[in-house]
Amino acid sequence: MRRLLEWAVGAWCDWTHGGGAIRRDPAGSINWQCRKCGRWAMPTAAEFERSMTDRAIDRAMKRRAKR
Repeated sequence: MRRLLEWAVGAWCDWTHGGGAIRRDPAGSINWQCRKCGRWAMPTAAEFERSMTDRAIDRAMKRRAKR
């Protein structure tokens, strides 16, 4: 029953609220938050966040080296 309620809350937010922002959640993970109701989505895994950050740093360093 609890899973059904969680699904219904998430579906209602997805269908009617139409927007949000990517931010850090209270646990410090990168996550998406609904602008209207404040619902948080599933956070990214720490390993994925680290790999994306490392990749962005590498790209920035390569761009700067080309100058």
